[in-house]
Amino acid sequence: MDSVHSDRLSCSFSLEDVASNSKGGTRRRSQQLENSGLPKTCETCGSLASQLRRSSVCSTSKLDDQEGKKSVRSPRHRCELTSSSKYSAPRPRRIWDELPGWQLEYEALTPIQKQVMEYVASVGENASAAAKDRLKRTWRGFNISEQDFSMIEVYLAKKVPLTIRIDIQGLVPYLMNDPFYRTCFETNTKGETYLEARREFEAVLFNNLYEHPSVQPKDRPKYGVLNMVCHPFSDSRVSAFGSAYLLLKDSLRARTTVATSKENLGAAIRRVGTLDHMWHIVETLSTHEITRIHAVATGRRAKATVSPDSKYSEIQIHGMIDVR
Repeated sequence: MDSVHSDRLSCSFSLEDVASNSKGGTRRRSQQLENSGLPKTCETCGSLASQLRRSSVCSTSKLDDQEGKKSVRSPRHRCELTSSSKYSAPRPRRIWDELPGWQLEYEALTPIQKQVMEYVASVGENASAAAKDRLKRTWRGFNISEQDFSMIEVYLAKKVPLTIRIDIQGLVPYLMNDPFYRTCFETNTKGETYLEARREFEAVLFNNLYEHPSVQPKDRPKYGVLNMVCHPFSDSRVSAFGSAYLLLKDSLRARTTVATSKENLGAAIRRVGTLDHMWHIVETLSTHEITRIHAVATGRRAKATVSPDSKYSEIQIHGMIDVR
């Protein structure tokens, strides 16, 4: 960078010299006009000033071109140029882009958490598209139209409640002093066997990204559940975690992933996606659960009961959760 800085300094000095020489030339030409007895009109002065501006602009553009070529040819800065151009590509539009505050939530993530979201989005989008094609064939008997598919998609991405079951009596005293919802890696309330199992399936879901040395306990995801059918008391199948629940705000959808629970397909077989690409998660639900989701998503019912023969879908919230 020192060499680039010195080049810029030398460029600024040369421009000053050009300007001073040009001004000197203007004064000499003005003196010649006076000595010759010709009238020095405003048009003549304007013409000279116009030539001077064109001269300095041309000199500046040439110097900028030379400096740009030097930086492109320089091996030291070639990586920086490539990196900056990589992130200038337009981001694909997501279904929650119109939700207020989502961008602030996403930008608050750590670099590792953003990599996790990008990884899950890329993997989930392909898996979800393939599952959607399969479901269109298998759901023909349920009278689910193409418009209904779109309504279900919007419902899952933008409307389905995101909840975290809590033991309110045990948690509230801690929240009085610390407004952030903490993971078991921070609270040390679980044994090492449980924590190791959590690390293992997070490694499977998120491509080992949370095993990076820079990851701190507070950076790991927090867990909740999708209230698929808008039940007033959330999902009763996870009542073991507490009798109350936190209802998360919509802007958190941009940093939420969803996965099949270990009770659904087994601990060794997990599917993960984002809320706008999760048909491969829906594909694992029971027939009763699907008909209930369809009824709520299309407005035929405001809420529905939880199907006892279906398994819940977990959500992972990446980043901090402030309950204030």
